[in-house]
Amino acid sequence: MDMRKKFSIIFLIVALIVLVGSLAWSGYVLYREYTGLSANAETRFLSLKSQIEQGFKQYGGTKSEAFSRSMKQKLSEYPRLQALIIYSHDTGVEYLISRDASYIVSTGISKGSENPLPQLNYNRFTDQIFRTNLDIPGLQGMAADSVFTILDRTEVFRATRTSLIIVVVLLIVTIILLFLPSGSERETVPAETGETISASTEAHLPAPDTTGADQSAGPASNPAESNKTEAPEEESSLSSNGSLFSPRTGLVWESHLKQRLTLELERAASFDQDMTLALLCTQGGADDLERFRKIISEMLSHFAFQDMTFEYGKEGAAALLPNTDLDEAITRITDFLPTLKPITEVPGRTITLSCGLSSRNGRLISGERLLKEAVAAVDRASETEGNNIIGFRSDPDKYRDFVSKSTEDEEPKEEKAEEETASQA
Repeated sequence: MDMRKKFSIIFLIVALIVLVGSLAWSGYVLYREYTGLSANAETRFLSLKSQIEQGFKQYGGTKSEAFSRSMKQKLSEYPRLQALIIYSHDTGVEYLISRDASYIVSTGISKGSENPLPQLNYNRFTDQIFRTNLDIPGLQGMAADSVFTILDRTEVFRATRTSLIIVVVLLIVTIILLFLPSGSERETVPAETGETISASTEAHLPAPDTTGADQSAGPASNPAESNKTEAPEEESSLSSNGSLFSPRTGLVWESHLKQRLTLELERAASFDQDMTLALLCTQGGADDLERFRKIISEMLSHFAFQDMTFEYGKEGAAALLPNTDLDEAITRITDFLPTLKPITEVPGRTITLSCGLSSRNGRLISGERLLKEAVAAVDRASETEGNNIIGFRSDPDKYRDFVSKSTEDEEPKEEKAEEETASQA
């Protein structure tokens, strides 16, 4: 798993924890606000009940103009009071006042009477209804219902503001991460930079190692070798347009292969990842350019990154498989080759496919060395008839021993050369 995937998973987990925590906090704040404001509304309703009972005694009932003025005054004093209904179970509605007609939607029928009783409509999330019986001398069955707004838009926004800010911040960070290029999508190396190997890697590169290989290179007359030697003439004639990709195949020019391979090996080594180079040779592909281009098109659709797929000779292609070991690469190639049968197996015009692979396998190695190993593997695969896949499997322990031995052998030579120079002086 590469660093970007690890970071994405960690970010997702942290984001979910923060989001759930902020929502829980907002819920707690809303509950606390609702509880406090509900208690305050209940206190005001009890005060309103006392005012109604005193109004009946003082003004003689709800028909009095003075009673009506006192109720309107209470409505203005209590901005959260939305509707008030005073009614009798025997005689029906005695008094009704509302800030908005939508709070009074219909009427009902009292039990045992044909007198209509009111029905209040209210939002169960932001409003609350209070009911009480009135103690009025001489009148039985009197009651009052009222609707108070507990949470208005201001309280809801204040309680959820922190969660909204966190959601917006997480959304912005997620969008930024989606548009950030991954490590394998970095800018490709321009053609003018040449083929150089960094000093840090060069210091660890000994002479060609064959001690750990499973397979050896084939003879010089192999079709893959001849395919390799015939390529530069055509490439030099086509690269004059300055494009990174060849117009003949749509692949990156072969001249960029060694340098890009070395850079990707250095990147893989810095992240302690593996990387595999796959060489595909299509014997007979150069004579049938149309089918060869179809094979390349399938290859580009199967291997994700076009800037990591290169020309290799006139009838071959090279693919860099980052973060992929040799066994996984062989499995991918084995699954890929059968998809080319409709293209390669044409009666009388069969194209034979051979594939050679080599991987970093924990070694500090240059692109040139890995390419030689893959060439050895594809040459061996091309020696036999039919479609073959051969992997060059190195032994990291033997390779390190070989590097150490080569370094020790070089030190006496350098000391001897210094002594000879001193004696001559």
